[in-house]
Amino acid sequence: MAIDVNEKANKVYKHAWRKTTTSNSGNDLKCKGIEHLTAADLNGLAKLWTMSPPCQPFCSQGLRRDAEDTRSRSFLHLMHLLPTLEAPPEHLLLENVPYFEGSQCHAVAMEALKQGGFTHVCEATLSPRDLGLPNTRSRYFLLASRTNSALPRRFLPPTPQPRVRPLAAFLLTPGEVAAADAVAAAAASNNEDSTHATTTNGEVEAPGPQSVLAGLQVSQSTLEKFNYVSFDVCTPGSTETLTVTKGYGKQVGKSGPLLDMDAWEAWPWSDDAKSDSYSGTPGSSNGDGSRTTSSGSSSSRTEEEEESSAENGVLDSSTTSSTTGRFRQVASHERMRLLAPRELLRLHGFPESFQFPPDLTAREAQALIGNSVAVPVVASLLDLLLAPSTFLEEEPPAV
Repeated sequence: MAIDVNEKANKVYKHAWRKTTTSNSGNDLKCKGIEHLTAADLNGLAKLWTMSPPCQPFCSQGLRRDAEDTRSRSFLHLMHLLPTLEAPPEHLLLENVPYFEGSQCHAVAMEALKQGGFTHVCEATLSPRDLGLPNTRSRYFLLASRTNSALPRRFLPPTPQPRVRPLAAFLLTPGEVAAADAVAAAAASNNEDSTHATTTNGEVEAPGPQSVLAGLQVSQSTLEKFNYVSFDVCTPGSTETLTVTKGYGKQVGKSGPLLDMDAWEAWPWSDDAKSDSYSGTPGSSNGDGSRTTSSGSSSSRTEEEEESSAENGVLDSSTTSSTTGRFRQVASHERMRLLAPRELLRLHGFPESFQFPPDLTAREAQALIGNSVAVPVVASLLDLLLAPSTFLEEEPPAV
């Protein structure tokens, strides 16, 4: 069961689960604003609720207006209804940005959970990097249960942190690109009769197939326009990447990493690049809070500073090297591209079997991924929420 007002997200949900009902009276997918739901809509709806309320009310770019932000209405409405339900969910999992914790909305949620009989509550702040993925996406999670007495008050990242795999393990290889392009070319050739177009001189022409990397390269004019910006420039050997937001692809340099195309082409690709045993060099601590990347460059930017950069759009070149290192300015002659939707899906832990509807554009797919979650992080928390005996041997002390 899913409830979402975003029609693109609903289209993806239908495609992934092969659901066919989209009307407000459907039993599996409702295209409806949360603020319009009633207690009757929610009673006995599901044993587990998962939710990601709008994060703008808790971000600096959204002025952190918290409960006064109109975008918080749907969440506050839901929290108002929760204690009144005759058949509430048994478990609940909420995801948001770290600044949600301690907010007015957070206080409302905690009170609603208490009144609703959710006597076991666990909180956590986790990033994909805590689980070995080369992506910084620090998020706050609230787990609540009416029955699971084994939930700890606070869930901490695993210690020691798993080895962070290099970005190469998540990128499309040149071989994969060539294979995908060949499939697209064959499909275009088979559909020539139905896709022929007539030119001005009367000749019939079939449109050529597009590469899976089509439209991803950042134009020279864009690099020249933003030559003062320090971009998050990544290579296949990188073990850190900036948070990807829904503006990725629309706001270049403001909402996620750029990939150095020369480094991608020069990388020594092999089958090991896609293996869990790939021997990349993860970032290591320098002892002063900074980290050394596989290239040897040091970044003193904290995860919170990187999140703020992604929120506010422009990376301050005064705090980073303008010519070397991960955050740097890019010359107009350099070749940079955005990550393809498949690469973003891999970086967020989606399985290879996950597919977008064929009529969804790359830009639309990138936006939805930017609004998504890191699957391994949520999966580990669901293990904790639903099957604690197989996940946690001892409750950590409260913090």
